[in-house]
Amino acid sequence: MRRVRWLQRLSLLLLISGVAVGCGSSSEGRVLGEGKNLGEFEASPNPFKFDAAHAWRFVVTKVEVFEPGQLNGFSGECSGGTCAATPDKWPIVIISTKQQPGCLQKLGACTLPLSVQCGLGEESPEPPTYIWWEKDAAGHRKPHSCAYFGIEHPSGLTLLGFVPHVRTAPTSFSFVVQGQDIPLRLTP
Repeated sequence: MRRVRWLQRLSLLLLISGVAVGCGSSSEGRVLGEGKNLGEFEASPNPFKFDAAHAWRFVVTKVEVFEPGQLNGFSGECSGGTCAATPDKWPIVIISTKQQPGCLQKLGACTLPLSVQCGLGEESPEPPTYIWWEKDAAGHRKPHSCAYFGIEHPSGLTLLGFVPHVRTAPTSFSFVVQGQDIPLRLTP
């Protein structure tokens, strides 16, 4: 039963990823960083265990924060209604990344790990990919899971969307992919 549920989720993720290709940015958020290389990371097929032999490289090119209700859909106007579920009561953090050459020619094999990780979203008690900026009373990180994944058209950038369940959008944060801290060069 568990395997069937996992395969159903994977199929849904692939469908959402395919439809999300039509998404584009509809409004401007607060840009925390933009450039050719704000940081780099690798992602591998198993969302819970990093495998360097099968990993794909991504370069962060932009980090943008949208206040609650500022981003109408993820990220912009999408067909098929897959973007309509974007909450308007929480801020949204969008991390735009450029894939290594040849990524999209592999039928999305390189983006599948990220779409799966974002598909786990808030259901995972210990998400492998998240942002954080504060710790709880016991000193543990308070992760905010990746909730949305898409490929921006026509740029081909991979978009990761995080929905922190807080009223005020963060001005800085730490980024973790598959349990690995990713240093980001953001504008203070």
